[in-house]
Formats: sequence, structure tokens, C-alpha cells
Amino acid sequence: MDEAIVGDFIGIDIGTTSVKCCILDNNSRILMEKSAVHDSWLKHESNLHREQDPVKILSVLHDLIKSMEVKLSLNVTVSITGQMHGIVFWNGQDLAKGSVKERGK
Repeated sequence: MDEAIVGDFIGIDIGTTSVKCCILDNNSRILMEKSAVHDSWLKHESNLHREQDPVKILSVLHDLIKSMEVKLSLNVTVSITGQMHGIVFWNGQDLAKGSVKERGK
């Protein structure tokens, strides 16, 4: 029986339109790479800003990693990059459906 291929490093790129992942072994050899469109833009009445649903992005990332046929090491190293022209504002409150919950409700 073949021994399972083990990935020691996972690289994740969260872009404005897609999520990309690659898994490398201990010798920096790429074992697998995949990408998926996340389509997470939220609609707003105002055109002054644009937001994306972080829960949807994480869901796409989770599904993408699960679809990769490589076993991850128990001590996997994770590296994440984000979108080039983005910023995340967070007031420390819980997030629900991509929007910040109203205080006191």
C-alpha cells in the first residue's frame, strides 16, 4: 500500500475574487495547488464602499483545502496573504452574516 503524501506547508492567497492554496512538502516541492472563486461581494445601497462576506470566503477556503488530496502534517506551517487594495475594519464584536451585529441586540 502506498504511503500517504504529507504536506508540511500550506500557502493561502485570499484575493478580491478568488482563494488560492498550495501545499508543499518538507523539500519545498509543490504537492498540489488549487483555486476557487469566492463571489463574496455584499450589495449596498451606497457606492461609497464595498464589502465582502468573510464567512463566505472562509467557507470557500475550507472546501478548497478539503478537496485537496494531500494529508497535512500535524505541525503544518501556514502562510496567508490578502488582497492588495483592501482593509478590514473590526470593532471587536461578533460577526454575523458578514455584517457586524448591532450592539445591545
